[in-house]
Amino acid sequence: MITNIEVNKPEPITTKKKITSFKHGTNIQDTIKELEAGNPILIIEFFYNGLSLLRELKTYLNNKFPNKTFQEQRLYRSEYHKLSNLILIEIVDHKLEVKKAPSIGWLEKLYPETSNFLLSFPKVQGLNSSWQWYSNGISIPVLRNKIHPYYGAYFPTRFDHLILFDNWLKRYKGSKKSAIDVGIGSGILSLQMIKYGFQKVFGTDTNPNAIVGLVELMGNTKLSRKIELDFGHLFGKWKKQTELIVFNPPWLPKLHNLNNTDEAIYYDEKLFPDFFKEAKKKAFT
Repeated sequence: MITNIEVNKPEPITTKKKITSFKHGTNIQDTIKELEAGNPILIIEFFYNGLSLLRELKTYLNNKFPNKTFQEQRLYRSEYHKLSNLILIEIVDHKLEVKKAPSIGWLEKLYPETSNFLLSFPKVQGLNSSWQWYSNGISIPVLRNKIHPYYGAYFPTRFDHLILFDNWLKRYKGSKKSAIDVGIGSGILSLQMIKYGFQKVFGTDTNPNAIVGLVELMGNTKLSRKIELDFGHLFGKWKKQTELIVFNPPWLPKLHNLNNTDEAIYYDEKLFPDFFKEAKKKAFT
């Protein structure tokens, strides 16, 4: 049983300083000047005031960086990220302290010890989108049931590779005692293998949210006895040989000037050599 893994989540913002507020009718130019000076802005009254300020900020930055060159595109993205994350919203008793705001279950689920704090508006938007996917579920063509991806866990938005893998599994005639799923994510490849009769799947991931989400999903069901998880890199703690190894890897090389990159998307130069070196040891020949 995997416990006590700390999940990745937006860092709560706490301050005793008075923050300039923004609502309908507040001067846009003055507000953007405050943001450019590095001063946070608090959204009050209505949730859509935050949406309105973000739209105005995008318009302002589009005029400042016309997006005609790659350098301007980079400057626009960098500046938008910096300024938009200075736009804050207050959480009180795990609810957004504005009217007509969405109900976001992550605020209680991810912050059980902290009920009152601030978050940046873009982070709240991300939490809201994630909560909709988690609570409503996402239909995957190769699975009977919807998946409910945990906050921050990778899930696919295209399915061609999953359909290809499903067709391959239909024709697979080898042993099905065990398999290893490297970078298990939201668990789709593992669920496909279980669907086609694999007795045991060992799944690893370096993203704690993926592991915590799958532990929650499986609970004490039969699935939890068929899929065993490890919070670790590549093959993690698994030492035994196996019949099948699957890996849906990141697809973009990591640039040296990128910090805190998403490991589901970006890989470093050692990833594939290390994977194939270890895979040779784990696979039956």
